[in-house]
Amino acid sequence: MSARQDNLDHYETIADHFDETYNRENSNHLYKIDQISKVMFDSVPGLERYAIMELGGGTGIHAYHFLEANAHRNIHYTLSDISPKMLEKAKIRLARFNVDYVVSAAEDIATDKTFDAIFCSGAMHHFEDARASIESMRDHLRPGGAIVVCEPIVWNPVNFIKAAKDRLEWSQFTATRSNVARMLQESGMSLKVNRVLHWRAGPEFVRTLWPFEKLEAYPLLDMAAVMYLQAATKPQ
Repeated sequence: MSARQDNLDHYETIADHFDETYNRENSNHLYKIDQISKVMFDSVPGLERYAIMELGGGTGIHAYHFLEANAHRNIHYTLSDISPKMLEKAKIRLARFNVDYVVSAAEDIATDKTFDAIFCSGAMHHFEDARASIESMRDHLRPGGAIVVCEPIVWNPVNFIKAAKDRLEWSQFTATRSNVARMLQESGMSLKVNRVLHWRAGPEFVRTLWPFEKLEAYPLLDMAAVMYLQAATKPQ
């Protein structure tokens, strides 16, 4: 069975209880979405209207917080996922937003539309072919558009154990920071952002003990970070 079919079967099976099983409503997760939003709009600034696609968007958790945080912008959002059942859950969560839904694998995005920005968050290591997904994203970008990728850093001890134990997480070892940066550049994209995100606690007093943003300034600590964040733009 292919990796794509494995992932489809997995997410179709867990769609009904995904949100309860995987806690995404936490400070660290929201920090990730905030930073994705920041680097995206820094990379593609000043448009009157944005066409944005999210790949591997699942039940719409990222989309909900992204659209809430950017309610002041004129955004037409397209949410894509390989699992129809996951998207059915997303439609309920995102009912009040202007969203299109596309059932598609990331390697061959099933729409003729083009976008100002395409992002995936914690999803690329589930794609069957990371390089093909990057090339498909590039082909669906408008000139000057941006790809934003946020993925686990597999060398972080927690991520490493998870990736080693779970077959569906094994591709964390190939969708690494250095590999994805290289693939973006080899696809003709210009890499603008290549940084890490350290874990952000919820309680403020914990953040004073763990100054996550200050830690991100020290490359020697990069492998202890939880995610990497990259943004690359398509030539005009």
